[in-house]
Amino acid sequence: MAPLPPPSGPRRSQKPKRHSGDERVVVAPDGLLWNASHRQGAGAGAIVFSCITESRMPARAVAVGSAFRLRDASDDELLRLFAEAPAVGKLT
Repeated sequence: MAPLPPPSGPRRSQKPKRHSGDERVVVAPDGLLWNASHRQGAGAGAIVFSCITESRMPARAVAVGSAFRLRDASDDELLRLFAEAPAVGKLT
């Protein structure tokens, strides 16, 4: 059987591209690992926390100002934001 020819044209990723610094890992006081991602809207933004260790945990989110940069935030600042972030529930 002859080998398949290489695909023609450039390969394109289906994944959305993220700028460096838009995601971080946070260790909560209970030892669970959480992914912190910065979502930017029109003007302000939000930090969305999703649990890596236990995927059944509800996501949490907190609003941040437009000047907030996740890559520049200290671990203590991220833990403070995590503590302030309520669980995201379903809209009814």
